[in-house]
Amino acid sequence: MSNTARYKSFKQFQTTQQRLAVEYHNIGKHNAAESLRQCSDVIMHSHCGEHEAQSKVRIQYCKNRFCPTCTVHRSHVLGQELRLVVDDLHDNGVRQENWIFLTLTIRNCEVSELAGEIDNMMRSWQRFSQRKSFRTAVKGWFRAFELTYNKEEQTYHPHFHVLINTNASYFSGKYYISQKEWQRLWKESLNVDYDPIVDVRRVKSKTQQSSKGLVGSILEVCKYPMKVNDLSSVLRQGDFQVYEEALFKRRIIAFGGNLKETLKVVRAKKDKSDGTCEVCGMTMQKDVYVWSTETQNYQSCS
Repeated sequence: MSNTARYKSFKQFQTTQQRLAVEYHNIGKHNAAESLRQCSDVIMHSHCGEHEAQSKVRIQYCKNRFCPTCTVHRSHVLGQELRLVVDDLHDNGVRQENWIFLTLTIRNCEVSELAGEIDNMMRSWQRFSQRKSFRTAVKGWFRAFELTYNKEEQTYHPHFHVLINTNASYFSGKYYISQKEWQRLWKESLNVDYDPIVDVRRVKSKTQQSSKGLVGSILEVCKYPMKVNDLSSVLRQGDFQVYEEALFKRRIIAFGGNLKETLKVVRAKKDKSDGTCEVCGMTMQKDVYVWSTETQNYQSCS
């Protein structure tokens, strides 16, 4: 398969991107609209002339939080980074059984309530992660915010997915936190008069020495902030401006503890190897491809 045919998949969300660009234009954010229209128009393929397997692809992304192409890309990058973080921690003595997957929710809300509810969730997470029982049980965490849309009720469901590395004696010692206790801590942090749904699961694998059992949880926690189908529903409902304002400059993902420290190491290694072959150290050769609206495919410009 040629590179142009392979790269065409980067335009699979083109229709949604163009609709999103129109919405940005309608609310007066013309620069964002233009960036969306040009997203993934340019691709740079770097490869080593001596080692064919050594190749890297860089794409001109618009980096818009709601762009479906960019959110899919970010989720893949995050997934890869988290797997490297987990592998690094395991190499340094963190056991497979000391991981849990936590989901923290609030009640569904109307679009008019969305900004206020997200504000409360973000503040509540700060209180939640500073609780004494959390700090003593947890060595590190990765938290991702997700927003889903209920078509039948026309309401929004904001929630957190959290991958947690617990201390070594978590399941056998006095620092264990039951599902009911997690719920109580989250309820108190939210300061609400109802019992929020909280799901906590121990991450298991067939082999305790392997990180493969974490793959499902890693993929879950790296899901897009809003799926393409949900975004399309928002656009159809005409709620985009309120939705965009509610999520503007939000910290969608966050790291803490030993996961945050290990991520710095992982990214430093990645930055050091960019642009050179990992086998021979030679500078990569570069080919450039540009999207053609006429042919609806990429054209080589090298």
